[in-house]
Amino acid sequence: DYTAVTELAQAPVEPVALALVGRGVAKGRLGDLNGEIADYTAVTELAQAPVEQVAQALFNRGVARGAQGDEKGALADWTEVLRRPDVPAEVSVDAGQLALRRAFARKDEKDLDVVDEALGAWLRPLTAESRTARSMALLVALARPGAQGAWVHAFHHLVKERGEEMPKELEVFHPIAEVLTTGDRAKLDPLAPEQRDFALEVLRRFDGPATAEEPSA
Repeated sequence: DYTAVTELAQAPVEPVALALVGRGVAKGRLGDLNGEIADYTAVTELAQAPVEQVAQALFNRGVARGAQGDEKGALADWTEVLRRPDVPAEVSVDAGQLALRRAFARKDEKDLDVVDEALGAWLRPLTAESRTARSMALLVALARPGAQGAWVHAFHHLVKERGEEMPKELEVFHPIAEVLTTGDRAKLDPLAPEQRDFALEVLRRFDGPATAEEPSA
């Protein structure tokens, strides 16, 4: 029982944070968005709450705020995830792709600037190898129906953010950006067979109906 854990006197912080996130997810599934958001907010205000749970609460709160039509609040939560150190990679990648998609869909240059700045804050402290790995993970996660424009923007921003020669691992994404921009799949022809297969798989991810995001515990 999530509530029982949150009400235990002198309960350790970690299980309380976990219970609040779990209860927030449960409330959201019942349609209680205000209660869901309140539980996630409680996690962010919990002294010495684990980084992982605070990040998950911020990510989930952004999803719930977006469902309420609070786009600015959603973007604020997702970019906060990107700015926080030591957040698990999978949570920050999800926050980054959602923030990019929402900001691009809003066609608001200020929103895009905020997201781009947060992506820079996310990547700059990392080693070159880790920056490349996270950039690749973000581009793969962002490849989904309706996100073509956001994907091309993200690719060019990530390359610019490196401020150096494009890492070899990212080179395969360049012809993908060209295909998405021009519609000409002949741009893939110079690729080696395994690179072409990878590029085609990424491009296939843009097909199909868009799906809604859901908070997770």
